[in-house]
Amino acid sequence: MKTAEEIQRAAAQEIAALLDVVFTGLRKTGHFDLEAVEMATRTTAHRLGAKVLERLLSAPSRFEREVACPCGEQARFREVRSKQLTTVVGPITIQRPYYVCGHCHRGQSPRDAELDVQGTEYSPGTRRMMALVL
Repeated sequence: MKTAEEIQRAAAQEIAALLDVVFTGLRKTGHFDLEAVEMATRTTAHRLGAKVLERLLSAPSRFEREVACPCGEQARFREVRSKQLTTVVGPITIQRPYYVCGHCHRGQSPRDAELDVQGTEYSPGTRRMMALVL
């Protein structure tokens, strides 16, 4: 999991790389290629947004040792598992607690339900965008 300082360093590097591309193009041609600057800026913003989102959603939080299972019993904490998601700002990987019921042996991550990504690898925003396109 990345710390806030690591994200700040990555953001500074991304912005420096963007500015380098912009000013290299300016030196070569003598003018700004607005479309190229727009696209590079959007790409940088998406990469940074994905890093921030990944950090926020994987933030360490206290979690229960047991949670209710749909079968009526209690599921016990088993491990922290990763999950890849496609979000509107790009792909991310989150870390979340995973529980298994000793009675029915079903596994679950309540965090998936909380984020509305249970049974899918697409964020709610991405699903909404996909629905608009279809």
